[in-house]
Amino acid sequence: MKPMNPGAIQLLRRIEAAGLADSYNLLGEGNVRAHDWERMAPVLPEETQALWRFFMLGGPLPAERAARLLGSEALGFLERHKLCRAANGDLTLGPLSLLSFRGTRFFAEWNLLGRACFSDDIRVLMTLVPWRERGTCLSLYPGSGASVLPLASRSAVEMSFSNGPVNRGLIRANLELNAAEASPRFLAPHRSPNAGPYDVIVASPPCGLDVSGGRLAAWMSGGRDGRRRLREVLDLAEKALAPEGTLAMTFLFFSDPEPKAMEEQLRAFLGKWGLSWSLTVCSKHFLEPGAPVFNMLLSAAVGGKAAGAAEILDKMLRHLRRMKLGAVYLIKGRFSRPPEPARREMIDYSEMYYGTWLF
Repeated sequence: MKPMNPGAIQLLRRIEAAGLADSYNLLGEGNVRAHDWERMAPVLPEETQALWRFFMLGGPLPAERAARLLGSEALGFLERHKLCRAANGDLTLGPLSLLSFRGTRFFAEWNLLGRACFSDDIRVLMTLVPWRERGTCLSLYPGSGASVLPLASRSAVEMSFSNGPVNRGLIRANLELNAAEASPRFLAPHRSPNAGPYDVIVASPPCGLDVSGGRLAAWMSGGRDGRRRLREVLDLAEKALAPEGTLAMTFLFFSDPEPKAMEEQLRAFLGKWGLSWSLTVCSKHFLEPGAPVFNMLLSAAVGGKAAGAAEILDKMLRHLRRMKLGAVYLIKGRFSRPPEPARREMIDYSEMYYGTWLF
């Protein structure tokens, strides 16, 4: 493991001295509630407030003041990784905020439609990543790279990232902030060198529904049934997972509202791959207007714009009826190469807990 970058050290020290971490954690680990961040800002001391608005809310900070408050090495760290933008003598982080979760600190987008957002599925994925002292890890759809930080920051595991385009500067910066290896491999989308083997594969594949007339961003697309990227991950895992390796994954599964029917469909779907797995079905959302996950899918389908939303809503509802998809299930699990015979276990809480993840 490489020694921590001096710029990262200075940045973390200045953040700690200003009390930003203390204020942030009052709202809970990993929170992305920008409304609450804005409400907290006015009561903070002047210099702390300036840094709070800069690091949390994308606010401008005059370059000279930024150099004084952060120090040259910390500012150089941000500039080297192209995390901050300069305009009219001011610096800003744009859509990025400095977050913390499970002992890690990292930059991510708080906007849930952003490619590098920190959503609840990433939070869950960070708890699934298995411990390895050394070896190889492939992170698919990495976004900010946060999902592998609990592993990367405490081991000598070689990190690879794929399914981009990805923000390489952002991922390198987050690795350096956590004293992790900052020379990762960035692979071409949907490819891996020599097909692995990887000791750990980590993925939260996009599961957006492709609806006729929708404006879903290509990177969010999961096909007509929401399972296209899931199939790609399982194909890769079957080929590239090391004999004792683990695929940690969170995903949405569109299916029948009746849990027994869903379980039959899920087992039939996963049975196409020769993997062992242990799954937890965390909750279920009906695919109807007002349900949180449905609202997010609609927002993605309309590209976050109100114009034409009613028409796309109607097309989405008709699409779901044709596909016989009445509910979406929030699932987390670990997959591995099977012993003989393969072990396939599922715990279903979908009728007991109707909580949500923000994907």
